[in-house]
Order: sequence, then structure tokens, then C-alpha cells
Amino acid sequence: LNPSQRVDLYDTIVHESWHYDKQPFYGRDNAKAERSAKAQAAQRTSKVRDQILNGGAGTCGCAK
Repeated sequence: LNPSQRVDLYDTIVHESWHYDKQPFYGRDNAKAERSAKAQAAQRTSKVRDQILNGGAGTCGCAK
């Protein structure tokens, strides 16, 4: 994945994890729950976006 795709993947993982963890009875037609999950994903992704884009995440960190 390129850096932009990794940011999108991170956002999706946070979004779906929020449903699983905080909204166990989530229904697909619940607009409020969807807005909440999107907001949490956006907030958390914004904190790490630069790190992901600049290669600080998604690499093993070893000196090969």
C-alpha cells in the first residue's frame, strides 16, 4: 500500500473497531451511530496521519 492508502486503511479500521467496541447493537440504518464512528475515525486518524504519510508507521523499523 502507498502512504495514502495506509491512511485510508487506518481510518477504516478505527471506524469499524468503534462499531464493534462501542456500538455492539449497531444497525446499518442508524445514522447517529454511523456519524459517531466516522467522527471517532477522523479524530484518531488526524493524530497519526503525518506519521503514516512520512513512513513512521507501516515499516518494521529494523536496519536491513
